Amino acid sequence: MKAAFAVVFAGLAVLLLDPRAVLAAVAVGEPIDAAPAIPVLDIKGEPADLKTLLQPPGATLLIFWATWCQPCIHEVPEIRELSRFYASRGLRVMSVALSWNGDTLEKVVEARQTHGIDYPVYFDAHDKARPAFDLRALPASVLIDSTGVVRWKGNLLPSDINARIKEALGPGEERGSK
Repeated sequence: MKAAFAVVFAGLAVLLLDPRAVLAAVAVGEPIDAAPAIPVLDIKGEPADLKTLLQPPGATLLIFWATWCQPCIHEVPEIRELSRFYASRGLRVMSVALSWNGDTLEKVVEARQTHGIDYPVYFDAHDKARPAFDLRALPASVLIDSTGVVRWKGNLLPSDINARIKEALGPGEERGSK
């Protein structure tokens, strides 16, 4: 009995201490509601929970970036265009700037204005999203479908992002394509 308790306790300790254990909650094919709470700040400094923000309805393209990341900034026009094109079909685009390498909310607000980021921006001041999503490089993106299931995760937007977004949105009237 004591041996069984020790094994369960050791397993629980690994789950609580190993950030890779959290990855299972936000892996491709899993629902986002299994993810841990991830505190973020909006651009006014107001607290929010990323997990709550990602709940359906609608599909979400979640972008992780940093102000010092040139490939992240290079993707902004394409992300902005995806946001505009698919908004009428139910796609939400939002981004989370990471505090990785010393970014601050002030730097994020300035970068948002400088680079014309017009989709919602949040700031992960406590570096919780990086281990929760197992982010090892930037930019990184996560596509969550209209039922709340993670459908794709990767670095740099793939060449077939339009097809992936359409699939994540599910069946519906094709709008904005004429």
